[in-house]
Amino acid sequence: MSEGNGQGGEIAKLIDMFVEAARDIPTIFPELPEAYFSGPSQKVRPSPERSAKIDKLKTIAAAILARRPVEEARRLMDDDNLDVRAWATGMLGLVDSEWATASQSGLFARLTTREVLAKRALAREKPPFGPPLDALSDDELVARFEDLGQREEATGFLDCTGDPKDMNIRNEIVGQTLDAMRALKARGLLLRLLPLLDSDKVAVRFEAALACMRIAPEKATAVLERIVAAKNSDYLGPAHEALDNWRRHNRVVYGM
Repeated sequence: MSEGNGQGGEIAKLIDMFVEAARDIPTIFPELPEAYFSGPSQKVRPSPERSAKIDKLKTIAAAILARRPVEEARRLMDDDNLDVRAWATGMLGLVDSEWATASQSGLFARLTTREVLAKRALAREKPPFGPPLDALSDDELVARFEDLGQREEATGFLDCTGDPKDMNIRNEIVGQTLDAMRALKARGLLLRLLPLLDSDKVAVRFEAALACMRIAPEKATAVLERIVAAKNSDYLGPAHEALDNWRRHNRVVYGM
């Protein structure tokens, strides 16, 4: 057996050992989102037995880290078994920090790691995302507004609080969304945004609600109220502020 095959065999054995051990240590992630309200179950609470299992897993993880197997670590950080994925993310993240942070975000959002990575890639595409607004047809302008909302939603998976570059990306997308909103108003197309109030993307719903506040106040405020009630971490504050501005000052956003 060649040295390469021997190394590969060692890694495969260590990976198998890690998976077997991790499956035997429950985490809170399979219990989400119910655990947010009911608290964690007994099986994830500290105990001497659980601590011993975690110590064993740490030993295996250290042996894997010493070999830096990128592809194998990535597979574990996107494993179908949420317990395996959670432990791999916490213990093997140094092998690939981008995958580790994507996996962690996905565990809380109930998304796969690859889905989070795809959202990050979408958000980080360099704007603008097509021809200038004044060169778009009416249909294209409506589509641009929705596309920007989807990109804005994807920025929720960037590190906007810790990385200035990510915050700049979000600010650029939000600014372009407002520009599209104003262009839609200038063309008398805001009614075309009403279907977006039912979008499955919270950012699309939020931005469409701002755009439609004057033409459909009851529907728009209902959307913002549901966002507030859902306590979405990215839009709870902005939705509450938008409602307050509308009810107290009859304002939406500048230019609308």
